[in-house]
Amino acid sequence: MKKTIIAKRTIIAAVMAMLAIVPALARDRYTTDHTQLPAAARQVIVETFGQNKINHIKIDTDMYGTSYDVVLNNGTELEFDRQGNLTEVDAGRNCVPDKLVPAAIRNYVKTNYKNARITSLKIDHSHYEVELIGGLDLLFDRNGRFLGVDD
Repeated sequence: MKKTIIAKRTIIAAVMAMLAIVPALARDRYTTDHTQLPAAARQVIVETFGQNKINHIKIDTDMYGTSYDVVLNNGTELEFDRQGNLTEVDAGRNCVPDKLVPAAIRNYVKTNYKNARITSLKIDHSHYEVELIGGLDLLFDRNGRFLGVDD
């Protein structure tokens, strides 16, 4: 009986210690220095948003790695993974630049949703999620084939 109580207390203490350590590993830093971004992320920003200055960069470091959230002066929000690959664009009330949207997805939206604008693009390992003005979310595979409407 005593061994069971001691074992339970040991497990609880170990879990509590782990829960205390995990937040300590997470760090967010803010900067306006574009050189803190990976080269690939800097290239996307310069080639696509050259006229817009960086308002701020959030460098998010946690136990899974580092990611970069960039906010431009026009309100556009960009997210990059640790290598600088674009993972999300939220243009707010503006349009996501055509350069960032795969041609097959652009063509599908132009054909099936005339006058619609793409305001957000999420890039996942298996699919793209596109948000149109008005909030309609469309899903596409990595080849740009339409999969359906996301509820």
